[in-house]
Amino acid sequence: SLFEAVGHAIGGLTLGLLDFKHAAAERDFAWDLQRCDQVIAAYIDDVDDRQKPLLQRVLRRYSEELKPLLPKLRRSVVHNDPNDYNLVVGEDGQVGVLDFGDMVHSYTCADAAICMAYLLFHVPNDQPLVTSLRPFVSSFKARCPLEAAEVDALFGLAVLRVCTSVTMSAYQSKLDPGNEYLLISAKPAWNLLP
Repeated sequence: SLFEAVGHAIGGLTLGLLDFKHAAAERDFAWDLQRCDQVIAAYIDDVDDRQKPLLQRVLRRYSEELKPLLPKLRRSVVHNDPNDYNLVVGEDGQVGVLDFGDMVHSYTCADAAICMAYLLFHVPNDQPLVTSLRPFVSSFKARCPLEAAEVDALFGLAVLRVCTSVTMSAYQSKLDPGNEYLLISAKPAWNLLP
Protein backbone atom coordinates (compact mmCIF):
# COMPACT_ATOMS: atom_id res chain seq x y z
CA SER A 1 0.00 0.00 0.00
CA LEU A 2 1.03 3.62 -0.38
CA PHE A 3 1.07 4.19 3.39
CA GLU A 4 3.44 1.22 3.72
CA ALA A 5 5.77 2.67 1.06
CA VAL A 6 5.70 6.05 2.80
CA GLY A 7 6.57 4.38 6.12
CA HIS A 8 9.48 2.60 4.46
CA ALA A 9 10.83 5.89 3.06
CA ILE A 10 10.37 7.95 6.21
CA GLY A 11 11.73 5.17 8.42
CA GLY A 12 14.81 4.96 6.20
CA LEU A 13 15.28 8.72 6.36
CA THR A 14 14.98 8.74 10.16
CA LEU A 15 17.43 5.85 10.42
CA GLY A 16 19.88 7.66 8.14
CA LEU A 17 19.72 10.79 10.30
CA LEU A 18 20.12 9.07 13.69
CA ASP A 19 23.84 9.80 13.97
CA PHE A 20 23.87 12.98 11.87
CA LYS A 21 24.92 16.12 13.70
CA HIS A 22 25.02 19.70 12.49
CA ALA A 23 25.13 22.97 14.41
CA ALA A 24 22.40 24.49 12.20
CA ALA A 25 19.92 21.87 13.46
CA GLU A 26 20.25 23.23 17.00
CA ARG A 27 17.75 26.06 16.68
CA ASP A 28 14.47 27.39 17.97
CA PHE A 29 11.91 26.66 15.30
CA ALA A 30 8.15 27.14 15.54
CA TRP A 31 7.48 23.87 13.68
CA ASP A 32 9.61 21.77 16.07
CA LEU A 33 7.33 19.29 17.88
CA GLN A 34 9.30 20.02 21.05
CA ARG A 35 7.74 23.50 20.99
CA CYS A 36 4.20 22.65 19.84
CA ASP A 37 2.48 23.51 23.12
CA GLN A 38 4.29 26.86 23.29
CA VAL A 39 3.47 27.70 19.66
CA ILE A 40 -0.20 26.80 20.02
CA ALA A 41 -0.45 28.85 23.23
CA ALA A 42 1.36 31.82 21.65
CA TYR A 43 -0.90 32.01 18.58
CA ILE A 44 -4.21 30.62 19.82
CA ASP A 45 -5.70 34.13 19.88
CA ASP A 46 -5.42 34.17 16.07
CA VAL A 47 -7.71 31.13 15.83
CA ASP A 48 -11.45 31.60 15.36
CA ASP A 49 -13.15 31.80 18.78
CA ARG A 50 -15.41 28.86 17.90
CA GLN A 51 -12.37 26.60 17.39
CA LYS A 52 -10.29 27.66 20.41
CA PRO A 53 -11.98 25.28 22.89
CA LEU A 54 -10.91 22.30 20.77
CA LEU A 55 -7.27 23.40 20.84
CA GLN A 56 -7.48 24.06 24.57
CA ARG A 57 -8.82 20.51 25.13
CA VAL A 58 -5.93 19.08 23.09
CA LEU A 59 -3.42 21.07 25.17
CA ARG A 60 -5.00 19.77 28.40
CA ARG A 61 -4.74 16.18 27.13
CA TYR A 62 -1.15 16.89 26.07
CA SER A 63 -0.29 17.99 29.61
CA GLU A 64 -1.97 14.99 31.17
CA GLU A 65 -1.09 12.15 28.81
CA LEU A 66 1.75 13.07 26.47
CA LYS A 67 4.00 15.38 28.44
CA PRO A 68 5.11 12.66 30.91
CA LEU A 69 6.41 10.58 27.95
CA LEU A 70 8.52 13.33 26.40
CA PRO A 71 11.63 13.01 28.61
CA LYS A 72 11.82 9.35 27.54
CA LEU A 73 11.98 10.15 23.80
CA ARG A 74 15.28 9.99 21.94
CA ARG A 75 16.43 13.06 20.08
CA SER A 76 18.21 13.40 16.77
CA VAL A 77 18.21 15.55 13.65
CA VAL A 78 14.94 15.07 11.75
CA HIS A 79 13.52 16.18 8.39
CA ASN A 80 10.64 17.80 10.31
CA ASP A 81 8.24 18.20 7.37
CA PRO A 82 7.42 14.90 5.65
CA ASN A 83 3.97 16.03 4.56
CA ASP A 84 2.17 14.89 1.42
CA TYR A 85 3.53 17.85 -0.57
CA ASN A 86 7.10 16.83 0.24
CA LEU A 87 6.77 13.22 -0.92
CA VAL A 88 7.26 11.96 -4.46
CA VAL A 89 5.99 8.57 -5.59
CA GLY A 90 7.79 6.97 -8.52
CA GLU A 91 6.18 4.78 -11.15
CA ASP A 92 7.65 1.79 -9.32
CA GLY A 93 5.84 2.82 -6.11
CA GLN A 94 8.97 3.92 -4.28
CA VAL A 95 8.67 7.11 -2.27
CA GLY A 96 11.21 9.92 -2.17
CA VAL A 97 11.36 12.88 0.19
CA LEU A 98 11.84 16.54 -0.80
CA ASP A 99 12.48 19.86 0.99
CA PHE A 100 15.02 19.59 3.77
CA GLY A 101 14.70 23.24 4.86
CA ASP A 102 12.90 22.54 8.14
CA MET A 103 15.46 20.14 9.59
CA VAL A 104 15.93 20.48 13.33
CA HIS A 105 17.25 18.51 16.32
CA SER A 106 14.04 17.12 17.85
CA TYR A 107 12.31 13.92 18.88
CA THR A 108 13.63 11.00 16.81
CA CYS A 109 10.03 9.88 16.26
CA ALA A 110 9.00 13.36 15.03
CA ASP A 111 9.11 12.48 11.34
CA ALA A 112 6.86 9.47 11.92
CA ALA A 113 4.40 11.59 13.92
CA ILE A 114 4.45 14.49 11.45
CA CYS A 115 3.98 12.21 8.46
CA MET A 116 1.13 10.45 10.28
CA ALA A 117 -0.54 13.83 10.86
CA TYR A 118 -0.70 14.51 7.14
CA LEU A 119 -1.57 10.92 6.21
CA LEU A 120 -4.60 11.26 8.48
CA PHE A 121 -5.99 13.80 5.99
CA HIS A 122 -6.17 11.01 3.41
CA VAL A 123 -7.95 8.38 5.49
CA PRO A 124 -11.51 7.93 4.18
CA ASN A 125 -14.20 9.02 6.64
CA ASP A 126 -15.55 5.49 6.97
CA GLN A 127 -12.15 4.02 7.94
CA PRO A 128 -10.76 3.90 11.50
CA LEU A 129 -7.76 6.24 11.77
CA VAL A 130 -5.52 3.94 13.82
CA THR A 131 -6.18 0.89 11.64
CA SER A 132 -5.46 2.91 8.50
CA LEU A 133 -2.09 4.03 9.86
CA ARG A 134 -0.86 0.56 10.86
CA PRO A 135 0.86 -0.15 7.50
CA PHE A 136 2.75 3.15 7.78
CA VAL A 137 3.83 2.55 11.39
CA SER A 138 4.79 -1.09 10.79
CA SER A 139 6.85 -0.21 7.73
CA PHE A 140 8.50 2.72 9.52
CA LYS A 141 9.42 0.52 12.50
CA ALA A 142 10.81 -2.18 10.19
CA ARG A 143 13.33 0.38 8.88
CA CYS A 144 13.86 2.37 12.09
CA PRO A 145 12.84 0.57 15.27
CA LEU A 146 11.05 2.77 17.80
CA GLU A 147 11.28 2.52 21.56
CA ALA A 148 8.11 1.87 23.60
CA ALA A 149 7.70 5.50 24.73
CA GLU A 150 8.06 6.68 21.12
CA VAL A 151 5.31 4.33 19.96
CA ASP A 152 3.10 5.50 22.83
CA ALA A 153 3.70 9.16 21.90
CA LEU A 154 3.22 8.88 18.11
CA PHE A 155 -0.51 9.49 17.79
CA GLY A 156 -0.55 12.30 20.36
CA LEU A 157 2.37 14.01 18.63
CA ALA A 158 0.57 13.64 15.29
CA VAL A 159 -2.52 15.35 16.72
CA LEU A 160 -0.34 18.12 18.14
CA ARG A 161 1.20 18.66 14.70
CA VAL A 162 -2.29 19.05 13.25
CA CYS A 163 -3.09 21.58 15.98
CA THR A 164 0.17 23.44 15.36
CA SER A 165 -0.66 23.53 11.66
CA VAL A 166 -4.09 25.11 12.14
CA THR A 167 -2.76 27.56 14.71
CA MET A 168 0.17 28.66 12.54
CA SER A 169 -2.15 28.86 9.54
CA ALA A 170 -4.45 31.25 11.41
CA TYR A 171 -1.51 33.37 12.57
CA GLN A 172 0.26 33.50 9.20
CA SER A 173 -3.00 34.18 7.35
CA LYS A 174 -3.50 37.32 9.41
CA LEU A 175 0.00 38.46 8.40
CA ASP A 176 -0.54 37.62 4.72
CA PRO A 177 -4.31 37.35 4.07
CA GLY A 178 -4.00 36.87 0.30
CA ASN A 179 -1.68 33.87 0.51
CA GLU A 180 -3.87 30.81 -0.09
CA TYR A 181 -0.91 28.43 0.38
CA LEU A 182 -1.01 29.21 4.11
CA LEU A 183 -4.45 27.57 4.28
CA ILE A 184 -3.54 24.45 2.29
CA SER A 185 -3.71 22.15 5.33
CA ALA A 186 -6.17 24.11 7.46
CA LYS A 187 -9.44 22.79 6.00
CA PRO A 188 -8.53 19.07 6.10
CA ALA A 189 -7.01 19.59 9.56
CA TRP A 190 -10.15 21.18 11.02
CA ASN A 191 -12.25 18.45 9.37
CA LEU A 192 -10.11 15.87 11.13
CA LEU A 193 -10.13 17.49 14.57
CA PRO A 194 -13.84 17.78 15.53
